[in-house]
Amino acid sequence: MNMEKKVFVYGSDNMGWSIDSDRNHAIRFLNDIGMNICKTPLFCSAIHCVWWTKLRRALIAPFRNKKIIAVATNEINERTEEFNKINSFVTLWIAPSRKQELWFLEQNIPCFYLPFYVDEKVFYPRDIPKAMLCEMLCIDYALLEDRFIIGSFQRDSLGENLQKPKWQKNPDLLIDIVSELPIDRDKFVLLLAGPRRHYIIEQCRKRNLPFVFVGKYPHNDEDDIHYNTLPTEKTALLYNLIDCYIVTSRSEGGPKGIVEASYTKKPVISTRTGAAPDYLCDNEIFDSKEECIKTLCKLYNSKRFAVGIAGKSFEKSLSIGCYKKTKERYCKLYVSLGIINEG
Repeated sequence: MNMEKKVFVYGSDNMGWSIDSDRNHAIRFLNDIGMNICKTPLFCSAIHCVWWTKLRRALIAPFRNKKIIAVATNEINERTEEFNKINSFVTLWIAPSRKQELWFLEQNIPCFYLPFYVDEKVFYPRDIPKAMLCEMLCIDYALLEDRFIIGSFQRDSLGENLQKPKWQKNPDLLIDIVSELPIDRDKFVLLLAGPRRHYIIEQCRKRNLPFVFVGKYPHNDEDDIHYNTLPTEKTALLYNLIDCYIVTSRSEGGPKGIVEASYTKKPVISTRTGAAPDYLCDNEIFDSKEECIKTLCKLYNSKRFAVGIAGKSFEKSLSIGCYKKTKERYCKLYVSLGIINEG
C-alpha cells in the first residue's frame, strides 16, 4: 500500500478544550497542504501528535519506521525521564514559541517553529456595546456596568484536587495583583470563565474581591469540565466584553489566550511566559507584581494607551499566526521531512 503523503493525527482529550481544537486545526492544515488523513497509524508515512505527553513507548515503538512529529504543548525546559523516552522516537519537535525553539536548538534536538493556531475568523473585534454583549452572553449587565473589566478564562485549579491551584497557571499571583490594585473596588471587576476555576473563585470570596463567573458555579470537588467548557464563539464574545486580559502563569506552551485577546484588539498583560514575548509589546510584559499593577492602572486611566498597545499586539499577532502564515509553515514542515514537494 502506498503510504506517501498519508498522516495519522494523534492526541485529544475529548472535552472540546484546547487539545481537541489543536487536533482539528492540524487536520485542516494538513488537508490544505495535500496530506491524506489516516484513521490508523498502520498505513501512514507520518504520525502527527498534537499532545506530546500522549505518546508512550509501548504505543510508538511498533511505528518507529515512521516519521513522528510531536508538539511541545507545555513548556519543556529540562530533560526528564519521560521526555528522553519519547524523544528517542520523535523525528521532529514542533516548538510553538521562540523560547521553546531556542531550548530545542541548545539541546541539538531537531525542531520546527510552528505557533499554535487561533482562528482569526472566530476571534476578532466586534463593534457591539457591552450591554448587548452581556445580553448575548446571559450576563447581568448591572454587575459590569461602568467597571473596568479584567478577564481571565484559563483553567487554574489542579485536576486531581480542584481545591488546589495549578502551579503552572499561578492564580495566587492574579489574586494578589487584584487585591492590591489602588482602584476603588466598585470601579473594577474580575471576569472569570471556563472550567476548573474552583480555587480562584474561593480566593475571590475569601478576600472579598469583585468578580463575576460566567457559567454554572461548581460545587466543592465537582469537576465542571463537561458543563463549563465554553464554545469558542462564546469565548470570543467574552474577549470583546473585557477591557484587558491578564496572564500570571509561571509556565506555558502558549497560552492561546494571549492571541485570542490580541485578535479581539484587547490589551494583554502577561508574565514573560511561553510565547508571550513573541506576540506582545514590551509594555504588556511584566516581571513583578508591582509592574503589573502599574500597567493595569495605566490601562484604567488612559483609553489611548490601551488602544495603542492593543493595536500593536493585534498587528503583531496576525503577522505571526494568521491562517496564511500557518499554512505556509505546515507546508515547509512537511517539505523538510521529505513527505511533500516544495511548491
